[in-house]
Amino acid sequence: MKNGRWQAKDIDDRFFLACVEWAGRQESLPPYAATKWDHFPHWVFTWNLERLIPMLPPEVILAKARALLKRGLLDGCGCGCRGNFELTDQGRAFLKRWQAAS
Repeated sequence: MKNGRWQAKDIDDRFFLACVEWAGRQESLPPYAATKWDHFPHWVFTWNLERLIPMLPPEVILAKARALLKRGLLDGCGCGCRGNFELTDQGRAFLKRWQAAS
């Protein structure tokens, strides 16, 4: 934190990826599923993450998502629209290594 304000670098990559994975699973379950063909993984929107991590400002969530997009751990759009975030294969492997070590 700088001057008591969150920055993207303050958020652990593993935590953020786990949040995206969890939100994707939750949004694919009723009553959120849009159709009977919805299944995991479901896209995670920026507002899903804002609701899931309310202590972080939306700008910081977006900055963290952009950093993970650049590194290839996350797929979606970092322009500030709805996001459509989901883990890439590389992101799932990164998260699985962390979960196996804990």
